[in-house]
Amino acid sequence: MLAPAFYALDDARTPMLVSLVSIAVNYALNWTFVRRLGFGHVGLALSTSAVALGNFGLLYVVLRRRIGSLGGRLPGALARIAVATAVMAAAAGGLDVLVAAHLPPAGALAYALRLAVAMPVAAGCFWATCRALGVAVPLPRRLRR
Repeated sequence: MLAPAFYALDDARTPMLVSLVSIAVNYALNWTFVRRLGFGHVGLALSTSAVALGNFGLLYVVLRRRIGSLGGRLPGALARIAVATAVMAAAAGGLDVLVAAHLPPAGALAYALRLAVAMPVAAGCFWATCRALGVAVPLPRRLRR
């Protein structure tokens, strides 16, 4: 997300170097989480998320050093988004436990139903919590009507 800011500063080298480092770290984390720790596909998702956050953090630090303050609102916004994420996870997890109690214990249909119920509730909960906390979350035009 921050790479275009570097391009606007006529610096394509920094995001490229950070991306190369990210690729190496992603490979190492994938191998560690999947092969050494046995996390399987969850390890792939965890390492990809960690590398994306690290990439953003590194670009953010470099950009701040280069141009100074970016408005000072990012830490507060990130904290509010983290709270909204925690509320969303709690709501979706609690709802999943309730729905799972009324379905057969395993099977693709049971998982699909649990997902079909939890995902819209999670999205709605995240949106509502963000709105309540003052985080601007735009809605698609179709949903605004």
